[in-house]
Amino acid sequence: MNEIWLWIAIIVEALIIWWLFSRQSDLKFANRSQVVKRGQMLEQFAPLLKDFTSPLENFVFIGKKFDYLVVNEDEIIFLEIKTGDAQLNDSEKRLKNLIDNKKVRYVMRRI
Repeated sequence: MNEIWLWIAIIVEALIIWWLFSRQSDLKFANRSQVVKRGQMLEQFAPLLKDFTSPLENFVFIGKKFDYLVVNEDEIIFLEIKTGDAQLNDSEKRLKNLIDNKKVRYVMRRI
């Protein structure tokens, strides 16, 4: 039962953040850094949106270089979430290029 309340709280918080983000143009105190922070918060809730068809447990939040690693049975997805008209930065473009050119490998290290 506690898990249900936790998910309800997460969804309510996501809706509040979404509402604040959608109203950001109406808020006089909104500036670029606040918009970026809201976008970063929204990234955390993106897997809960209906547009994402992978099971929630397949999403691993990374947050640096790219937002999520989605590990499905038949593919691995490097997922970058953007809001509004945001574009990939240079670092994200380089990572996308490496992935597109199949410059990706799996490495295991023993310690």
